[in-house]
Amino acid sequence: MDYDQNGWPLKARNTALRIIRKAHAFQIAGDQHLPAVVHYGIDEPRDAGVAFAGPAVNVGYPRWWEPTEKVNARKTGQGITGDFIDQFGHPMAVLAVNNGAIEPRNPTMENMTDKASGFGMVRFNKKARTITCECWPFDAIGAAQFATWPVVTTRRDQYGRKTVAHLPKLIIQGAEKPVIEVRRADNGELVYALRATTAEFQPHVFEEGLYNVRIRVPEAGAAKDVPNLRATAGNAETVIVKLL
Repeated sequence: MDYDQNGWPLKARNTALRIIRKAHAFQIAGDQHLPAVVHYGIDEPRDAGVAFAGPAVNVGYPRWWEPTEKVNARKTGQGITGDFIDQFGHPMAVLAVNNGAIEPRNPTMENMTDKASGFGMVRFNKKARTITCECWPFDAIGAAQFATWPVVTTRRDQYGRKTVAHLPKLIIQGAEKPVIEVRRADNGELVYALRATTAEFQPHVFEEGLYNVRIRVPEAGAAKDVPNLRATAGNAETVIVKLL
């Protein structure tokens, strides 16, 4: 078991991921970790967010990802990417990873290269809501990225639970790209918050029931509450909301 991979303690790890995914937040890690892109799971594979751990410019303590059939549920013939179980029993989809050499060469430059030293870059496309992870080796001049990179994920992937129902489609007047907050009507708990890409948005949820929605334009200091919207499968209802 590797306690440095953030799977421990179990309850705290899952509590943190449940909070982080409500913001559809993409995670970036540094230090001298194994260069990897991992899609976390809590109850189901890929139902939480995606994290990118970039390599250090000078890796001093090399690490490896060596999944096994017994511990990590590695399938016959599977490489080191794809869906696995981590050492603590969590679903973990490895989207990209780069192991260093088992016996790095001794000269300094070659040694840094063989230990998977390098640098990562993340490109956020605000219009398309995509996130591109790039990972370059230390000797990147004229070289390609590490194998399995680049990796493209989306804003929606950061809260990867399966949609069960929808609220009515919201047609919002007075705002082009408002922030939508969806909360449970019974206890006010935040389900998630995200910025819509257009003035029309149909909130998705993970169980049927009643929800409250707050529509905000933070730049203008404007907000509108729409209470007691019912979520159903195949919801075709439409609600017009005048914000400003």
